[in-house]
Amino acid sequence: MRDVTSSPDHRSKSRRLSAAGVGLAFALGMRCASPQPPAGPRDREAAPRRPTTGETAGTAGAADATAPGQAAKPLPPAAPVLPGPALAAREAAQRRVLGEAPFGAAYFDAPQRLEIAPDQPAAPDAAEPTGDAADVTPPAALPIDALTLGRFVPLQGAGDPALSAFHHALGELASGQRDGKVRVAFYGSSQTSADFITGYLRTYLQRRFGDGGHGFVALAKPWRTYRHLDVGLNTSKGWHTDHAQKSDRREDGYYGLLGASTSARRRGRRTSIRARGAAVGTRFELQFLQQPRGGSFILDVNGRRQAQIKTRAKEHGPGYYAFELEPGLHELRVRVKGDGEVRLFGVVIENDEPGVVVDTLGINGARVANQLTWDEALWADAFRRRSPSLFVLAYGGNECTDTDVPMSVYTAELEQVLQRYRRVAPESSCLLMGPGDFPEETPDGGRQPRARLREIVRTQDRVAARYGCAFWDTQAFMGGEMGMTRWVEASPTMAQADHLHLTRRGYTRLGMALADAMMQGYDAAGREPGPRAAID
Repeated sequence: MRDVTSSPDHRSKSRRLSAAGVGLAFALGMRCASPQPPAGPRDREAAPRRPTTGETAGTAGAADATAPGQAAKPLPPAAPVLPGPALAAREAAQRRVLGEAPFGAAYFDAPQRLEIAPDQPAAPDAAEPTGDAADVTPPAALPIDALTLGRFVPLQGAGDPALSAFHHALGELASGQRDGKVRVAFYGSSQTSADFITGYLRTYLQRRFGDGGHGFVALAKPWRTYRHLDVGLNTSKGWHTDHAQKSDRREDGYYGLLGASTSARRRGRRTSIRARGAAVGTRFELQFLQQPRGGSFILDVNGRRQAQIKTRAKEHGPGYYAFELEPGLHELRVRVKGDGEVRLFGVVIENDEPGVVVDTLGINGARVANQLTWDEALWADAFRRRSPSLFVLAYGGNECTDTDVPMSVYTAELEQVLQRYRRVAPESSCLLMGPGDFPEETPDGGRQPRARLREIVRTQDRVAARYGCAFWDTQAFMGGEMGMTRWVEASPTMAQADHLHLTRRGYTRLGMALADAMMQGYDAAGREPGPRAAID
């Protein structure tokens, strides 16, 4: 058991960000590189055309390829090549999130359109219907089969090479050359915080490369609906949450790795976290704020007192308390002593064995620019401590509603966030995950494409390429503009009625396609000899 605290240089003032709050999520990850100058007109003309609305990644550009007088252009891959370990991992990950594997192990084909039943054959001499024929009811629309939704979309932006550091680390795990962890830091909004996309990725990658543990979890619930697949939280009343989207937040930026803190002063305030169903790790590290006039808290493990931890310090800075336990189902409980404010960030849960760890770092209603309000020194200390091989930024849905923010401002803020990551983790792979389709409501109650979403997708793709990051187009995966309507109408339903959030089944489908895109280059290279470890 060890008590680790640091560091004195964490007093930089946070920036103020005014942003209207609405909920959604977005993601990013890949290898960061030095910014490249914007492409000139000739470079832009030579770039491959992005899929347009209604095209699959495998058909985009097909019309151009067959145009008279033009040489045929190679088509993007219709689907990735999946080795045996990948197929087994896809099925295991579905079962972890859904309790079943409705989409199977094999890759899904391009979606079929099933809304309209087959036409009835007309009589040979049929003209205009007469008599009873005029009263025939048209065939009813068939429900949209959920199994037909979703299409493979390859990585764009800087493309698959942007994930080379991540793929190299996975290759070392698979071959037994690496005895540590390969970590993924997955930032985003509500779609990330639900832990369905990340839960799928966690199971999928751990099935293939080893179980490194669950990863980061908030120690106290930062909002009522906060949850993780493999752990449960029970938090008493009396805790206050601070993050950039809260109107009553403290603007000191001391929000930690997640970008959200929870605090309490009164004696008896408590919170607990426990494994749900199966063991999630043997190594634990509590993360909290050290500060002048900071209070103390008592840590109980499995009902027995483990330690009393003081958070008082001369200056604001990160605090850590790490310890190890035997394998098993464990419960941690924090009790506030009442001698000052205790401000918690979370707990990291890992195993002693090599493997993959996926940190779920989503905040409801978040925008990517919220990260600019975080105290950089405090956040950077925690981020470097995690040392992720890949970071993902999954934002954009909420920004679609910020029509009062010029796109030039959005672009500048996105670049500033990426510059932070370059300073802190220049060797990490980086991926930006675009927003899903989000049609806006019309005055008559219908739906129409959201123009700002189109601009955000293009901006993310362009900025990702400039900073050496990959970009994954979630909207294209969903079928392009207005594709969300099919997800809402599908049976079983794949998206919620707000036309923004998916269902658990929909998020699982998204996780499948994202994982396949992330691993396409790795699998195509044939570097994996087989699964390192399996999970039940």
